[in-house]
Amino acid sequence: MDLCGRKIAELTQRGLVCVVVAGLLLSVAPHAPSAGELTDYEQSGAAFEEGRALAERGLHARAIDAYKEAVRLDPTFVEAMVNLARVYVGRGELGNASIWVDRAVRKQPGYPDVYTVRGLIALTEDRPQDALTSFGRARQLAPENVEVLTNLGGALLRLGVLDEARTLLEQALLLDPARPEAALNLAVLWDRREDSARAVYLYQQFLGLVPRDDPDREPVQKRIASLEIRFLKLLQEEPENSDRDD
Repeated sequence: MDLCGRKIAELTQRGLVCVVVAGLLLSVAPHAPSAGELTDYEQSGAAFEEGRALAERGLHARAIDAYKEAVRLDPTFVEAMVNLARVYVGRGELGNASIWVDRAVRKQPGYPDVYTVRGLIALTEDRPQDALTSFGRARQLAPENVEVLTNLGGALLRLGVLDEARTLLEQALLLDPARPEAALNLAVLWDRREDSARAVYLYQQFLGLVPRDDPDREPVQKRIASLEIRFLKLLQEEPENSDRDD
């Protein structure tokens, strides 16, 4: 498994975020309702909250219905459109995800999360350069958003731009030490640089942040064991090399 390929989510399984990471969305205030549309407005908000709760429980089909109902009741509800797109990404339905992202960006082109989800779609389709462009746009709009920093760092990591990826991922962890995707991507970075000690530390940090049924636990545990075996072999070889020098 290519651990670097994890989306939020990474990114798409954790609420994929998170996917799917519904809890990490930037809040967007919907338009203020007039007295005549108050009922639909309130019902839209209730449907949105239901969709978010369902997505966090992994009930994606029902979450899709709830988010669609939120948008039907309030056609300007950009956050509901973006959350809906996130769920579709998590299900691998990238065409549907793109439809809702495009609709959201037409409504509110300055909302950072539309570009985050576009980047997630590009990563899922193995288009890291396009993902980099989308995540870069999101960062312009939200320079200290942890999800944006994590995803941008992950895209750079996939492209092999390790120094810049490290800077972004370390910034993400500094802002949110409980961000598992940032810890995992940073672990992969140090793993690639053959710094086993730092890689193992961050892999273990990742394990401490995710639930026991997380799908990435097993491959990460296996990687830790492999690195620890390699480290022990190096320690055993050092005395032998010292004897030869003498």
